[in-house]
Amino acid sequence: MIIAVLGATGTGKTQLTLALRRWLASQAFENPLHMGPNSEVWDSPTWSELEALNRPLNRRHMKLLLMGLDLPHSNANQPFPTRIQNEQAQQDSALRSQLQSQAWSYGVVYGQGEIRLQHALRFLVPQNAPAARWRGLCEGCSDPDCERRLFTALKGLTAAESPPR
Repeated sequence: MIIAVLGATGTGKTQLTLALRRWLASQAFENPLHMGPNSEVWDSPTWSELEALNRPLNRRHMKLLLMGLDLPHSNANQPFPTRIQNEQAQQDSALRSQLQSQAWSYGVVYGQGEIRLQHALRFLVPQNAPAARWRGLCEGCSDPDCERRLFTALKGLTAAESPPR
């Protein structure tokens, strides 16, 4: 999987990138999203790099994360937005416009520290993944009568004592 972390200046892109790299390195087992130690996390890629990464072969394995503008600033107590906050808002707006003009889907990540990582992972790892296909205990066949006999036997009944269908 390729993960690109985008955002305005001072929104914590590098911290999230490092946290995602640590998390990915800790994933020792293969998983259905191809997320693991070989996944790539890009910190603020350029548009040309994004276009190269977003080739049709990669598209289903690429996720874009846009940093929210929720981190506190040292001058957050001022009643009016500061120059830095205005610049961040302009950069954020430009990023969103560019992503929308390219029709690229993205997730916006808010929060601080571990909560921010959890929000990013919630976007990267679907919570409602389809359940694995059920497999009966009898590997030799898929005969419903065989399965009915197995379950009735497990309940302490014999197939002859089981209620009619």
